[in-house]
Amino acid sequence: MQHLSDEVLATVLPVLHTRLRKKGTLLMHFPLPGPEYRTESAWREDNTLKGRIKLRAGLNCFGRSSDAIEGAFRSAGFEDIKIEALAGKTQADRDIAQQHWVVAQKP
Repeated sequence: MQHLSDEVLATVLPVLHTRLRKKGTLLMHFPLPGPEYRTESAWREDNTLKGRIKLRAGLNCFGRSSDAIEGAFRSAGFEDIKIEALAGKTQADRDIAQQHWVVAQKP
């Protein structure tokens, strides 16, 4: 999800919602904004050569706030949305362990 622009995420989530069975659950992980994970707007404002290349090639990871994630999932029709830090819940590499997960259900 962190590689998708806000526009694409807003298109993908409703599709996932329609594909899930009634009471189906969707689980995804995402990074919060920070030094390693800039927001999409911060990436778009980066006029350095490296920043422009990464954005054009889709090599950046967009950090999103918990409120933004919850809003996107709610707009797509999901309910019972829970967001939790992954720290201490996974043996995955450091990158994933620093992220959060969102669990949402189709009503």
